[in-house]
Amino acid sequence: MGTLGNGLPDLPPEWGKVEIPDDAAELDAEAEIVRKDLRREAKLARKRAIRGRWRSRFGLPPRIDDPEEPSLLLPLLVLGVALLVTLISLLLIAWPSLSRPSPDRIDPGPSVVRTS
Repeated sequence: MGTLGNGLPDLPPEWGKVEIPDDAAELDAEAEIVRKDLRREAKLARKRAIRGRWRSRFGLPPRIDDPEEPSLLLPLLVLGVALLVTLISLLLIAWPSLSRPSPDRIDPGPSVVRTS
């Protein structure tokens, strides 16, 4: 990179040719895109900060799957879901009225008459 003669370095070559418009209103579309990106990044940063505060309140590491700082949260979550599914399936099997509908009226069948 050379200098422009005023002691300042040239722009990096990967930027290509830079054109500066005479009217700043020509940059409105690009400025809106940049503002949208900045708002999105700020929103993500706020979400990360809130999540980090809650994780620190519960004494959890910053990430669940961090190999440097393993957590019991993920295995306990898997175990809890498995236990819940097991209990629900046992409840459905053991409680007969939940697995098959009960008839409204029980039909005793035909009467049996004895003749002797």
